[in-house]
Amino acid sequence: MVAFTAGYNWKGVDRTNGQGNTSSHSPQVGVRLAPANWLSLIANYAFTVRTGSNNLAFVTQTGDPTAVLVPLTYKFYAGSLTRNNVNFIAEVYPVNTVTTSFNFSIYNDNFTDSAFGIQNDRGWSTGVDLSWRPNDRVALSLGYDHQQLQVKELAVAGQPINGENALITGDAGPTLTTSDSYDTFFVSADFKLIPKKLKLTTRGSYSLAHSDFHNSFMPNLHEYFADIRTFLTYQFNDHWAVRGGYIFEIFNMSQAYQTIYTRGITAAGVQGTQQPFNTLDGFYKNATAHLVQGFIQYKF
Repeated sequence: MVAFTAGYNWKGVDRTNGQGNTSSHSPQVGVRLAPANWLSLIANYAFTVRTGSNNLAFVTQTGDPTAVLVPLTYKFYAGSLTRNNVNFIAEVYPVNTVTTSFNFSIYNDNFTDSAFGIQNDRGWSTGVDLSWRPNDRVALSLGYDHQQLQVKELAVAGQPINGENALITGDAGPTLTTSDSYDTFFVSADFKLIPKKLKLTTRGSYSLAHSDFHNSFMPNLHEYFADIRTFLTYQFNDHWAVRGGYIFEIFNMSQAYQTIYTRGITAAGVQGTQQPFNTLDGFYKNATAHLVQGFIQYKF
């Protein structure tokens, strides 16, 4: 009825070209409780301490070689942090052909050496999925997941970089906040058209993302992404098979954000006409994608 787990994980990363190194220590514990044959409860907790080095990049102000170095980039992936992560899962089996799963997780990252850049990253997520297998030839499932994230970073205050003042408006100055939410819906179906010979699988998902920068000069970012894929697999024997399918994807971003990215923005919050707006994650235009795939498979 009850099972306990305990573990310890160490991870070391050495990066070239001055991109920083990290060393992480993470003890973790978990418990699994099965009070009935139709219910399973799982919980686990992990605590991580990461030590980083070479995580700041500096520049001097243009035209002033004697000026002090100004932090330009904080490499969050190479910084020191403490992390708390908790996960809960409940699996319910009301009947033999139906499985329901509920999950909830929460995390909190605090960057302990960031005098500039990201300060903390925290969030939570919850979801549910339902699977139904009415017979041996059909399997259906659907689900929903919601994530809520919030990141705080410290911008440069009163220190111009290459002649431009830092964009520190919003949230009363140098501490900037970004809140993100994600909603994802998915559905899948598997059909054994000819047992041990012909199988049809189809998957579909639709995701909505919203970003609030808490800044009067930055419009909120809204995105959606849809993915649909269908594959047919024919099994010649226990070793050989062929598989073919079609994938369709569509991505869309809010027009207001696209405009500010392409035109740029000055330190005073005025839209520019030449310099594009710089974001660390890059920029993706609206797009649709069609992909046809074919495989020959051999299983040992």
